[in-house]
Amino acid sequence: MHKSQSQNTKGNPDLPKLDSGFDDLVFREPVISDDEILYDVRRWSIVTEAAKRAVRNSTETRALAKEFSSSKLSEELPYHALRALASTDPQVARSARSVGKFMDYLAIDPVPESALPIDIRTAPPLITKDARIERLINARESMSPEKYAAHKQQFTTVDKKGVTNREKKLIAERYGYARDIKLLGLTAELYDSPINPDDSEDGVIRHVLESGTTLGITNEAYREHPGILDPESWQGRRQLKDRVYEFTVDDREYIMKERKTNRHIDTMEKGHRDGLTSEEEFYLSQRLVNSQQSGSSEIEVAWEKSLGFVHFPDGYQFCVFEKIPVMDSKASATSQFANHILKNPEIYDGEFTEASKRAEAMYSMHQERIDDLLWPRSGRGDAPLSYTEFALLKSQYAAFEAKESLRQNANAQGYDDRDGMEVSFHFSTNHDKAKLVATGYDYEYYNRQDIDEMMQRTAILKESRFESFYIRPERKVGITYAASLSMLEALGWTIDDLDDTE
Repeated sequence: MHKSQSQNTKGNPDLPKLDSGFDDLVFREPVISDDEILYDVRRWSIVTEAAKRAVRNSTETRALAKEFSSSKLSEELPYHALRALASTDPQVARSARSVGKFMDYLAIDPVPESALPIDIRTAPPLITKDARIERLINARESMSPEKYAAHKQQFTTVDKKGVTNREKKLIAERYGYARDIKLLGLTAELYDSPINPDDSEDGVIRHVLESGTTLGITNEAYREHPGILDPESWQGRRQLKDRVYEFTVDDREYIMKERKTNRHIDTMEKGHRDGLTSEEEFYLSQRLVNSQQSGSSEIEVAWEKSLGFVHFPDGYQFCVFEKIPVMDSKASATSQFANHILKNPEIYDGEFTEASKRAEAMYSMHQERIDDLLWPRSGRGDAPLSYTEFALLKSQYAAFEAKESLRQNANAQGYDDRDGMEVSFHFSTNHDKAKLVATGYDYEYYNRQDIDEMMQRTAILKESRFESFYIRPERKVGITYAASLSMLEALGWTIDDLDDTE
């Protein structure tokens, strides 16, 4: 491995000495300069496609690739793996030569682990040599000799944390390539040791490869598509998000989700935290799918359905899911629902009449407090509820009810989502029958909670915290607020103490 070719350093590349009166200070030089080329992923594809062919066609290459399953993920793995494959297969060797300096890019020294104290996203910026010296010069001019000596001493012992933006991209790219190498090892192992459907228990086939890699797949998924855990069967794999990929097997689309690590980019704002393992995601999804409620005539709730998981010895792992057929935003789905209501008054006229009566009763009972909720005030509650306002509120509360149903379903299984529940929405009609479909997905940060405590918290919220949940109408007049509150009350929230709420 080597430094970027645009660097010109001598001695230890991590700790170059400085002159100009600061030769007692040491600094970490970036492993890649800001003007170094970051290569297009297509060059990686050229080499890995040749490697896949070699694994299929050569027993020797396949035996070598199997070792990648137990190799540790690192920035260095892609380079070492391709060098090894090129030594056994002439096609891989030719492909490696054809991509030119891309192999040199893979060979750049890894960024020191100590430079990233938590993860890529939150890693502090690397303070350059010139910037540090400038700070010292300014300090020397403004401090007493004693204070300056103490200040300078900090620089001799300072932790070498911090990376450049170019280094962040380098780390993320090469770890992504390393995961591809792990998948190549999985393909090689499955070629000679395919999943045995007889190894089934409680509806799940478990398969352990020679490397120690563990696979699990539902009986149903194996019957329909036995190759969904084998990257060799995947067609058109493409990245959707940091840990999420889409691929096709026999014209059916699937989703692959890696377990997020501190070498992914889209980590939590305050730093990476481990979530569920892929196996835990798999089994949680199965529980939620099997326990999901039927919903109502206008609402359908569902859960993203897991099909299988793979767990490598070094901790790299992923879970495969059915692709949710339609994923829309709540705003889009509720807008479509509201438009459907507006276009079909003959279907909803009776419900509108009842909603108007409940709103008038609510406003009459709590007029003073409801008027206080209007801020800025733009009208009182004299005008009747309009059909348009009814349509908007009904569609929005349908989405609210659907998400609440999903949350309660998860709570009943003993889980809560500490990162905020992810829900996709979809509006559909069939012969004038409208339905809002809500699907819960992305379980990585679901965590175990005491069921009784969660149910108790929900009961307290419904009894005392309606003001945090009611939907604020677009038209700020008393009657629309009263209509919103009455719809929330119909869903189980207590509104009786409205006048006592501060």
